[in-house]
Amino acid sequence: MVSRTFKVGQAFGKRGVLSKATQAVPEEVGGGGVTAYANLAAFPSSGNTVGDYAFATDTKAVYIWDGAEWDRVSTGNNETPRLTTTPASAHSLNSGGSTTAITIAASDPEGFPITYSHDTNPTSPNQITNVAESNGVFTLTPSTNSAHAGNFTLRLKASDGISTISHPITVSLAFNTDFTFDTSLSTISSTYTTTNKIGADVGASSTATSQQIGRMGKGYIEMKIITAVAYMMIGMGSGSFNATYSSGDSVYLYSDGKKYTGNSATGLSGYGVNDILMFAYDTAAGQVWLGRNGSWGNKNPASDAGWTCTGSPSVNGFKPMFNGGSSTQAGLQVEFISHTQGAQYTIPTGWVLA
Repeated sequence: MVSRTFKVGQAFGKRGVLSKATQAVPEEVGGGGVTAYANLAAFPSSGNTVGDYAFATDTKAVYIWDGAEWDRVSTGNNETPRLTTTPASAHSLNSGGSTTAITIAASDPEGFPITYSHDTNPTSPNQITNVAESNGVFTLTPSTNSAHAGNFTLRLKASDGISTISHPITVSLAFNTDFTFDTSLSTISSTYTTTNKIGADVGASSTATSQQIGRMGKGYIEMKIITAVAYMMIGMGSGSFNATYSSGDSVYLYSDGKKYTGNSATGLSGYGVNDILMFAYDTAAGQVWLGRNGSWGNKNPASDAGWTCTGSPSVNGFKPMFNGGSSTQAGLQVEFISHTQGAQYTIPTGWVLA
């Protein structure tokens, strides 16, 4: 056994940090003497005895083996690590089951290596099945059980061996809306319509509208044209959810690539069979963005304000809507391909499937 006496007024506390005491404290330590190594990476991870000391020559720091890991011993003032990459305070999981990643990075003013860890509140949230960490990159595997929708707090931590800095993140899991249509209505064809698919016979004043609003906030939908009609008008609406092509509480993309109401240029060309239309919306802003086959035209969600929609979307939300322009159009068929097969194009940052 090796007997060691610490300075008067100090004693080793948790993780080897010197803490205040009222008198000199003798302590018996089970390990041997101090062995010098080039750096922390060279320290042995096995064959150690609790209480062994080691010295890292690159950082001139002493460490003690606690039975599971090497803890740095502090003998003076210690500065807390500083975050150099701070992740967003909110993160949405992918309800389709694919993983998402969050990156955090920190540095120590005194040059000591940083280790990363995490905890959660509650301790075992059912929104995730696993969290894996590699050099500050945390990969989250979501639950695919719709009963597990909800939020939890993930706290990412960076430590220099003594001091720790943390960053809390609200993590949410929400599942895609299943859009259905009432086939008892004259505007909805029962021969094609099913969940996330619609067959519509529509005209100037006979809008076909889903029975559900998309999720509130920033939602994204892709619609693939299966069968085309001459005067297709496909878009999002709010308010009464029965908007004609001349109403301000709808934003339609017309078959020639223009936006209605207003016959406004979008920077998009016309569309037909097998084209995929992209709709991003923000209920808080009351705006809709229109895209086609991977292009957003002259209004990009990443940089531009969208098309304004009346009807109080922040309260009423948005629903997918279909119209036939100035004359009745029969036989339109559309698949919500983002919801039946997954998004075919990159979802804008900050948006999630509706």
